[in-house]
Amino acid sequence: MRQIVVAFVFCALSLPLGCAGGDAVRDNQPPRVENLQIQPSNLIASGTQVTVQATVTDDRGIREVSVEVTYPDGQERIIMMTRQGDNRFSATFSAQWNERMLPQDYESWVIRFVVTAIDNFGNRFVSDEIRVRAAIGPPELPPDF
Repeated sequence: MRQIVVAFVFCALSLPLGCAGGDAVRDNQPPRVENLQIQPSNLIASGTQVTVQATVTDDRGIREVSVEVTYPDGQERIIMMTRQGDNRFSATFSAQWNERMLPQDYESWVIRFVVTAIDNFGNRFVSDEIRVRAAIGPPELPPDF
């Protein structure tokens, strides 16, 4: 009986490497990212608080989730998302860009969001890009106005 228990414990502890020295267990499936939401979702001005939320699942566990934000002036920022519950991840940050560096074509004044999730085996999922229009504030008034 003792030998059976020892063999069972050995196999259980060796599972990530393959029971009894066999081939390593490999997970080739990337995590799933669903219900991706950006708030505000239609117009963001520089200085606005932005929240990105997503449901991320993987049967072997999630190592990290991040959102890459590309501002209309070309700046890129990667923000780590934190677990907010079972499978819900979130990041809140202040959108910041240089309004003097915006492209001349106002149609390209968008903020691009891409979420990347990596599971415990290194499999990666990259979401489709979500775009939100960027707004500019009113011009600064001269001090003697």
